[in-house]
Amino acid sequence: MARIQHSIPEEVKEKAEWILKRQGITPAVATNLFYVEVINHSGLPFKPTPLNKIPSQLTLKTIQESKEGKNIIKVKNKEDLFRQLKE
Repeated sequence: MARIQHSIPEEVKEKAEWILKRQGITPAVATNLFYVEVINHSGLPFKPTPLNKIPSQLTLKTIQESKEGKNIIKVKNKEDLFRQLKE
C-alpha cells in the first residue's frame, strides 16, 4: 500500500468529510474510489464545475432574500426596469 499526503483547505475537508460520513465512507476509501475512477475513465470521472458557475455569496444571499420576498422590485416592462436600474 502507498501513502498519500496532501493539503486542502480546512473548510473543504470538513464539508466533504461530513458528506462522506453520512454515506458511511471514510476519506481513505473516498480517495481510493476517486483514483480507481480516474483509471477507469482515463481522466477525471466528472466534469469540473467552472468557478464562474459557482454562485457567489452575494448571489446566494439575493436568491434567499427573493425566496423570502425581501428587496423585490416590481416593474411594468423592460423600459421601466432600465429606468429603475439607472436611479
